[in-house]
Parts: sequence; C-alpha cells; structure tokens
Amino acid sequence: LEVPVHDFQPGDYVYVKTWTSKPLQERWKGPFQILLTTFTAIKVAESDAWIHYIRVKKAPTPWKIISRDLK
Repeated sequence: LEVPVHDFQPGDYVYVKTWTSKPLQERWKGPFQILLTTFTAIKVAESDAWIHYIRVKKAPTPWKIISRDLK
C-alpha cells in the first residue's frame, strides 16, 4: 500500500466496535482519541492493541455552547 485506506488522523476521536453478541448491549465504545495510525490500523490510548480501521467510526464533533446576553 502506498496510501492509507482510511482518513483517520492522530487527534481525531473515534468509537471502537465491540464483539459482543448479546442483544441490547452497546456495540460501540468510546469516544477515544487516536494516538497513531498506519495504512490499515489505528492506536488509541485506552487499548494496548492496534485496531483495524473497519472496527472504527468517527465520533461526531462535540457541540459548542455559546452564551449570549439576550436583552
């Protein structure tokens, strides 16, 4: 591979898919911040293992609260 097959960058926040097969149990853990990337995998601080990009999805951008005086 000459280029990554994903668009994740260090600093991005992502959810990681879990392998639970029980119904009504959450399938995504996170959000976690990406520390390192390779062409096909990412590394987050909360895990010792590398995670294949297929098991990851980007976390939505957090909302910003802006306070204004309403007069």
